[in-house]
Amino acid sequence: MPAGAIVKIGWFSSPGPSTSTSAVGPGSVTPGSVTPASVAPSSVATGSAATGSGTVGTATPTDATGAVDGVISTVGLVSVDDPVLADTAPMVSVALVRTLVTYAGGVNAKDLTGAYAAYSPRQQALSPFPTWSKGVKDSRLSAVRIVSAVGAVSALGSGPVTVDVTFTSHQPGSQGPVRGQTCTRWALQYTLVPDAAGTGYLIDSARPSAGSGHTAC
Repeated sequence: MPAGAIVKIGWFSSPGPSTSTSAVGPGSVTPGSVTPASVAPSSVATGSAATGSGTVGTATPTDATGAVDGVISTVGLVSVDDPVLADTAPMVSVALVRTLVTYAGGVNAKDLTGAYAAYSPRQQALSPFPTWSKGVKDSRLSAVRIVSAVGAVSALGSGPVTVDVTFTSHQPGSQGPVRGQTCTRWALQYTLVPDAAGTGYLIDSARPSAGSGHTAC
């Protein structure tokens, strides 16, 4: 996502209706620290993804691609349309899902420090944690779905990956993208960059997939 793209998203950038895509400011989070507390390594099963349903189902021990399966079925928050990740390396798929789980799961659990850890240092520098946290502290995200993934998807940590994501946010009307809006459907395109360790990804920017990127529920 190009720097400076405009996204009205109160929970992403600042409290209340906002037009900034910068997201987050300096804090105690260091690059490479994205470790979703809700997904322990032991919970990532192996298996093959279910087909036909538009989501990933229960893992079975067949091959590594189903690691995504284990993350999704364990967390119950992020889903993937078939066959979005068909050409994506298994470990890349797992890492992309984990980043979204870290962010959305942290917001929902009121673990804002954990959610903030999903941002890159550049995004952290663009929106200070105190400001960002005020905009998301009363929000909840649901139905997070990856609908496309392109870029450096053949090897973990080899470069940026662009993912189109849809989800629903529930927030006080004062923090909606349109004042008074308490339920919003989003369609955003995120650029995720490798973390310092090269074992995960951090959200570096966001922009609407089309139009304003949001509609009322």
